[in-house]
Amino acid sequence: MADFDEVKKLFENSTKFRIRGYEEFNRAIDHVVGQLVDSFTLLENGSYGSAVFLSITAMEETAKTTYAIFLPYDPETKKKKEHLVNHTEKHNLAISPVFQLGSRLPDTIGAEKVEEMIEWTHTKQLLEIRNKSVYWEPVEENPTFPNDVFDKRFAQELLMFAIESFDDNLVGFSNYSIELSYKTDDLFDKIRQSYILN
Repeated sequence: MADFDEVKKLFENSTKFRIRGYEEFNRAIDHVVGQLVDSFTLLENGSYGSAVFLSITAMEETAKTTYAIFLPYDPETKKKKEHLVNHTEKHNLAISPVFQLGSRLPDTIGAEKVEEMIEWTHTKQLLEIRNKSVYWEPVEENPTFPNDVFDKRFAQELLMFAIESFDDNLVGFSNYSIELSYKTDDLFDKIRQSYILN
């Protein structure tokens, strides 16, 4: 979870990303919700690694959209100073200070699991998960593929985590974001029902 000092430091820099008004904001959140829906489709089809990858990507795009609203815009921002392209920084920024105020995620997967997942966002562990979800690796004699590493339950947990990130960061900035939140709430409920039954 991004703390105040980290966010304050972030605002000392500029970004080449920007959101100019509600139309661009609404397009950006359409993009994020599209990734969440696509992740759910992959999850339902048993492609757990790819579902995990899209959930993490949705979190990254959530962070990028959130901070592109507020950071000073400069198209000449140097890559090494561009925080919104760094995977690890976006993972950290995707977890807002109000993330743990809601109860639906800890009520579903447990408070300890939520704490563990938050820890992943600022220890580079989520970056490792991201890479394992999309690339196969040589391990001893046999290669390891994403679906060897991730199961349905893990993919469900990560998708619900990503939905919470979207909800806490982006819902409420426009009427359209509130409308879209009904769709992501429905998605969360579907995943939760399946998760509880397994």
